[in-house]
Parts: sequence; C-alpha cells; structure tokens
Amino acid sequence: ELTPSGTIFSATVSDNGYLCLTTECAGYRGMVTVYDPSLEPIYEWYSSSAWIVSAEVSPDNRSLAVVSYTFTGSEIRIFDLNKTAQKAAFSVTDTVLLDTHWFSAGQLCAYSTDQAFFFDSGGTWTSTYGYDGRFLIDCAFGEGFVVFALSQYRAATTCTLVSCDPNGRELGTADISGELISLEAVGTEALALCPDSAILYSSSLSEKGTISGLIGFKYGLIRSRSEALLISSGYAEVHTF
Repeated sequence: ELTPSGTIFSATVSDNGYLCLTTECAGYRGMVTVYDPSLEPIYEWYSSSAWIVSAEVSPDNRSLAVVSYTFTGSEIRIFDLNKTAQKAAFSVTDTVLLDTHWFSAGQLCAYSTDQAFFFDSGGTWTSTYGYDGRFLIDCAFGEGFVVFALSQYRAATTCTLVSCDPNGRELGTADISGELISLEAVGTEALALCPDSAILYSSSLSEKGTISGLIGFKYGLIRSRSEALLISSGYAEVHTF
C-alpha cells in the first residue's frame, strides 16, 4: 500500500512491476515518482513549465516517458532512470496528446485524437501517422503493433481499423460495419466487439474468426490465442474462434 502526499493525476505499472505516479506538488505543475516492484522510490522529476498528464517506464526499466500539456500544445520528455539529465524531448503545437505506450523493443508511440507519433528506442521522433481527418474512437496495443479505430464522425456507427508497426508503417486495415463497443489487443491478435458480433484479427488485421448472434456484451478480452472472454453487466462467457 502506498499513500503519496499529493493528489494523484495518473498511475501506470510496467510489465515488470515498476509503478509510475504523477501527482501534484507545491511550487510545481506536477511531479513524477518511479517506484521499483517493492515500492521503493528510485526516480523523481518535477515539472515547472508544463502540466504532467501521465508517465510510463519502458519495458527494460531504463527509460521514463512523461506526457504533459503546455500553453500551446503537448510535449513528451524521455529520461534515463540511471541519469539525471533529460534523454530526449518532443513538442507539438495545437495538439492534445492523450497517452503514450512503449513497445517491447523500446520504441514509443504517442497518440492524439487526430494523429500518432512514433519514436525509436533513443527517443528520436521517426514518423507520424495521420488519421486523414477521421476521429480516434479507440486504440489498442499488441506485441509489436498498434490498432487505431477511426471514424468520420465523433458518434461512430461505423469505423475503420488501422494497424501500424512500431515504426508507424501501416500493416493493414479492416472496416467495422457496426458500432465498435470495445477494442483489445494481446500478443499478435486483436479483438473487436460489436453489438451482435466479435471479430478476431491478426496483427495485420486479417480476419481469423467471427462469433455472431451476440447480445448484451459490453467488453471483450483476449483470454488466450483464438479465445475470448466476453463480459456483460451481469455475467461473462468464454468463446473460441
């Protein structure tokens, strides 16, 4: 159990158990504290110029990515947890970054409602994937890929799924004819849940199977390869594709 002194803005836990807390701090616009798996603090960073939104430790436990808002847009700062100096920085104007995600090989993706930015393991910006005027409905990260659900309208009754690799290169697309209720990615598979069906895709969005005739499910989770746990408000079912 951990009780920080300030209000918590966000909390993330890496696959290796490193906890990142972004909190308020008197005299600053926020601070980030990194804890090891035993909840011992190992790194702190204070922001005096931007409002911290979220932070996450890389899969190798060596780097920290911090997302914050400025008066003109958003910025990402990347730190080496073994050093005090900043490793890399990236800023974008008139764009609100929603969050970041580390890929297992050390690349980083930061996404907003209208575009996504990709960075190499050193924190250098390598590419941008624009949504071509479409709105981001949802996104999910798997092993070595990310799936964006994009729609021409904010209230989406249909959408297009787009898969990209860690370098921002498009791997494949797939159209969803109904409303997208949830999007999940685990390993090399992605699962799209619609009001009456669940569709399982590969990382390149090739369809691997469909379950039709569903009613009332609110969320879908990939339980194991080609197997999904579908959840409603009162019960859950395991389905195999």
